[in-house]
Amino acid sequence: MKRSLVKAVENTPANLTLLAENDTGNVEDIDPAVRRVRSTRNLKEATSEVGFVIGAASENLDLKQTLFQEPDTSLHPSSKCS
Repeated sequence: MKRSLVKAVENTPANLTLLAENDTGNVEDIDPAVRRVRSTRNLKEATSEVGFVIGAASENLDLKQTLFQEPDTSLHPSSKCS
């Protein structure tokens, strides 16, 4: 799983560039966005300071159940989870 996180972060600039090329983003926003990208395997760390969470995971039922149950315990009360 650690390698998957590294690969996802590495692919971020190319993915954002593709979006910008298709008028779904701005090229000048890519570098600042990439600098903000972080990965972690710790759900509480990942969600403790965010205002919005998108629960996306591979097709692994145990992982998805954990992902949708645990954020409720670590999110700020004003945060949204989708």
